[in-house]
Amino acid sequence: MANLAIPKGHSMLIPHTHTTESDGMVSPESLVDIAARHASELKTKIFLAITDHDTINGVEKAQKRAQKYKGSLEIICGEEVTAGIPIYQKHIVALNIQKPIQHSMSIFETVEEIKKQNGIVIIPHPHVFGIPIASLTFNEISLLIQKNLLFDGIEITSISKKREAKIETAIDKLNVKVNKIGSPDSHYGADDLFSAFTILKGKTKADLLNAFKVGTLKPVQGIRKFPKFSTWLNQKVLALGILGVRRYLLGNLR
Repeated sequence: MANLAIPKGHSMLIPHTHTTESDGMVSPESLVDIAARHASELKTKIFLAITDHDTINGVEKAQKRAQKYKGSLEIICGEEVTAGIPIYQKHIVALNIQKPIQHSMSIFETVEEIKKQNGIVIIPHPHVFGIPIASLTFNEISLLIQKNLLFDGIEITSISKKREAKIETAIDKLNVKVNKIGSPDSHYGADDLFSAFTILKGKTKADLLNAFKVGTLKPVQGIRKFPKFSTWLNQKVLALGILGVRRYLLGNLR
């Protein structure tokens, strides 16, 4: 992890992760262990956001596990909220919330509910080409701005440099100040947890919240390892099939 060195006096934010509480392949406890090990190697503070789909069930487990690491790791309560109807889903990441956000509301209602909790709103994997599955288009992002429903950041990091450049260009056209967020959208634990992250100055949660407010966050492209094919396939079955059954038919994600 030497090439992921963090500047002195700075911390790392990993803002978008999934565990076995939704469609991730590692438990909340295992994800904490992986992050804590690298916090020790990097000699830095890591803010790890647990953002499972439509649930915060994994957060308490992660927080309990993090206690053994004595401050090198801090868990941020989050959720990747599914907005819209099943055939036209849109995902929005909420950070620093206290209770789960209901799925299947409009994107506008979703942002409003996050802000009622003084939460942080991040637009994950924004759509720039192809079919906008689970991703907000920049037209929809512009509508949020027009309705004064301001978000706190947009994920820009991607395994495709072409896609990343398109996102940067689209953000510039919004004509508003936006935090550009480095984010792994991690589902595979050690394989992708450090594929992208965000750096901030300071070591406390207050520093983190202030960095969002004043716009001093820095996105960083990290290291991505591709999982075994069988692991990748299992995750896709979870994400594209089982998760929807649990969300819409069984109602047991929350």
